[in-house]
Amino acid sequence: MPVVKVAKSGLLRSTQEERLLAAATEVFLDKGFSATSMDEIAGAAKASKITFYNHFGNKDELFETVILRLNERIDARFAAALEGDISVEKGLVSFARLMMTVLYSGESIRLLRVLHSESERFPHLGHIFEKAGPERGRKLLTGFILKKMEAGKLRKLDPELAAEQFMHLALGELARLLLLGLATPSKEQVERRLNSAVDVFQRAYGA
Repeated sequence: MPVVKVAKSGLLRSTQEERLLAAATEVFLDKGFSATSMDEIAGAAKASKITFYNHFGNKDELFETVILRLNERIDARFAAALEGDISVEKGLVSFARLMMTVLYSGESIRLLRVLHSESERFPHLGHIFEKAGPERGRKLLTGFILKKMEAGKLRKLDPELAAEQFMHLALGELARLLLLGLATPSKEQVERRLNSAVDVFQRAYGA
């Protein structure tokens, strides 16, 4: 009987598949991509390598599924943050707060460190992450900004560039320091940075 692999979307994953992916995630985040073997992952999950191959394919495909799984948890939350006829300020605050909460989480920091350390040898891993996470977020924010520009709430400039600039305003230098393990932002610091980013953006793009 031919093996039928599950779709990368989480919609079709069983409890067993979620358990296997949770184990694989921990090993990948602890050891990195190149230093991790399928034997180690199978051992951590108390399953056979054949089980992993049957469900997820080879190590590259498994890591891609791990990345997609980590990102898909927050996709709906980002979309919900910008839904409805909300004001520019409220939408930007909601989006930035969620973005910063996600990025500043331990799991996200660990994943970004793995991707940075493996980028030279395995550049395709970064492309997978970019499409599954940051690119989706930028597109959602671009759509929101475009809608507000068309409604006369923001100046009619390049909405994609505006989205990119806002994301960098919100994250700023703190993101780099977090990756280096040189900062642990407090809730007050996050809120101050968030509100400042929204204020600067509205001053630059306000209609």
